[in-house]
Amino acid sequence: MSLKTRLRNIIKFKGLLMKQVARCAGVKESTFLSYVDARGRIPPADVAVRIANSLGVSVEYLVTGADTHEAEAENFYRKYKRYEDILRAFDKVPESLYNPAKTSVLMTLYGYTYSDCKT
Repeated sequence: MSLKTRLRNIIKFKGLLMKQVARCAGVKESTFLSYVDARGRIPPADVAVRIANSLGVSVEYLVTGADTHEAEAENFYRKYKRYEDILRAFDKVPESLYNPAKTSVLMTLYGYTYSDCKT
């Protein structure tokens, strides 16, 4: 994965706008866009550091994609997207019914888990 793709993914994951990141990193928006558009320019080291800091990731991750913390965050995001509808439904459950609803769902899920293991 390229730096421009990583930048796009992080920005999308965090729900930010390109111009917000550019402003936080102290870079002109047009310059920042040249890092994430088809041109895919590579920012100078000092700019890469400011961009990484503004996004809360390491420069290493921006350049190589290797960063344990960010990999964990991406994994969490994938899991969140998978279960998003369930989480939204639980947000609508009144507080007084939350624990019984949670118990019911967990018992159902545990039943599936254990039935998969049985021969």
